[in-house]
Amino acid sequence: FPVTIGTRDIRDWIISISKDMAPKSVRNCLVPFSVVMSEAAMDKIIPENPMKNISLRVILPRRRASATLVREIDPFNTEEIASILAAALERAEWAAILFAFSTGVRPGELCALKWHNIDWEEGTVHIVDNVVSAEVGTVEKGPKSERSREVPMIPTVRQALEAMRPISQARSAYVFLNP
Repeated sequence: FPVTIGTRDIRDWIISISKDMAPKSVRNCLVPFSVVMSEAAMDKIIPENPMKNISLRVILPRRRASATLVREIDPFNTEEIASILAAALERAEWAAILFAFSTGVRPGELCALKWHNIDWEEGTVHIVDNVVSAEVGTVEKGPKSERSREVPMIPTVRQALEAMRPISQARSAYVFLNP
């Protein structure tokens, strides 16, 4: 028997899942659902797209993460970091993990780091790019915060970069080839 799903049903569903999910997560779930509904309406499988009149800005107002999600930060301790580093199977893997722990860069920023963004003389690493997934595949863009920043080259950062020099500097513009 046919099932009827209307705009009100979808709006109620969105409100119900938003109680347990961050607004960004809800939006991420709704993108493919909206595409399916739109295609079904275009192909005349359903009479109209029930998502057509739904405004996510009204249903899911943007809220600051700090106001909605209070999480206790539980960073790795020294022993845990040592165990993770000891489990690295290759030198490049070890260097990427050490660099990430030592700088706090995001994974996309680690993947996008290029040799020309390292200032050995000043002892800084310039974080200017971020690798993200997009509809067209993986793309590079600015950092998530929209601003580039400098990370000091503390001894462990320098150690990680020195480990990568013979592995990737002559082969690629990127520091970490396969993080």
